[in-house]
Amino acid sequence: MILIMNRIFTRLLDYSMEIEQEFHDSFIEDRWIESPNKSSEDSLKNIKPFGDKYVSVPGSFFQIFCLDDDYYFASSEKLKDDVIPEYLEEVDCDIGIDIGVLYFLDVPIRHDLEFKYVFNKIAPTYKGYPNYNGHDWDVVKGAFVSYYIYKIAQQFKYFIDGTSVTRFAGSVVLQSRLYVLKLFQFVSDQANSMFIYGSKELPFDNLMNSITSTSYSHCFLELYRCMEAIYRPVSLMNFHSTIRPSMTVMELVDDVERELGWKARESEAIRRVLGFVPIYKLEKLIDVFSIKQRNRNKIADSIYLLRCNIVHYKYKQQNIEYNDETWNDIIYTMLLIIEYWYNEIEGKFHSR
Repeated sequence: MILIMNRIFTRLLDYSMEIEQEFHDSFIEDRWIESPNKSSEDSLKNIKPFGDKYVSVPGSFFQIFCLDDDYYFASSEKLKDDVIPEYLEEVDCDIGIDIGVLYFLDVPIRHDLEFKYVFNKIAPTYKGYPNYNGHDWDVVKGAFVSYYIYKIAQQFKYFIDGTSVTRFAGSVVLQSRLYVLKLFQFVSDQANSMFIYGSKELPFDNLMNSITSTSYSHCFLELYRCMEAIYRPVSLMNFHSTIRPSMTVMELVDDVERELGWKARESEAIRRVLGFVPIYKLEKLIDVFSIKQRNRNKIADSIYLLRCNIVHYKYKQQNIEYNDETWNDIIYTMLLIIEYWYNEIEGKFHSR
């Protein structure tokens, strides 16, 4: 507790000296935040971050915290009453939880803080000052940017793991519309479903990068990377089934790459990947690329060519001029392909 208090007031007084050009001759240890009861003190002593702080779009940060048998999700973004997802609950946190979240999140000081706010409202009072029992929390908290704390619903807390903060953050970004691209509702809904209910094998960082991209081409590339990650195991999946070794598919892939120098050929691997995906999930790409006879190989080749057009210089003369609707159809189908395969491989391809 003492360390937390010292850290908070050190930040504020350092800010005052740097920005407000005011010197303070009292000790940091002479200031603390007034606690209304022992319960708040216990909360501050026991609250701990679960995993790392997650930062997505500029100025947006998220983290999960645990206290006893409960979990909390802290966000720099306030959810509207009509979009609070089922996995979060509004809650009135005690001061101990609030202080702990601010400390562990390292919440920044407001850039628009009233000049000499710290000097006038925080610095003058400290131990030895008449009737000083600690600083009012609302005054201290007012110096920092806003953040919001939600309780994770009971039925979801048992699924919390190392991917949860990215999952929840992605869902919040989508439901609060913190993205730049013009994502249609059916695309946003599909991505949100994957963040919350999708396989734990999904590369959630890439999914987050895709929805927060500033261009459709970068959004597509992040989704392509999700698909690219399974090229190796999918390419050797049938071989693994034929020889039935005691090792997993990923262990076989690692050994073959190391011993034989084998690499999956990308243009062939993407054909294998799409060869297993139900054709109805590819309908929008069939229309976008004008594929005749619903040929999966042609769809795969079109995706690969689009990727090459974006990545490689020699393709740059072929301008990509898709409208919002076409890009949304492409992105939506990529999400369906990724969702299908990561559900299929969940728990099957782990390496040793």
